[in-house]
Amino acid sequence: MNTIICNGSDNWAKYWRSSCDHPEDFLGAYGWKASAIQPGEEGANYGRFTYQFPARNVPDAPHIFFVIAVKEN
Repeated sequence: MNTIICNGSDNWAKYWRSSCDHPEDFLGAYGWKASAIQPGEEGANYGRFTYQFPARNVPDAPHIFFVIAVKEN
């Protein structure tokens, strides 16, 4: 299994930006099984995130996602 860690300070991190409100659906269209969670949501808070991101059902709002994806055969 490959792991990619993308931090905002990494030079190549800018290539991971997108305008996708539903990363699970987007990746699913290309054969990936994905789950996503926003910082601050239950299971992804870790006591670090004090900024409340808009709910996922708010279109075109700024969202940040932690995504886990596995390529389906």
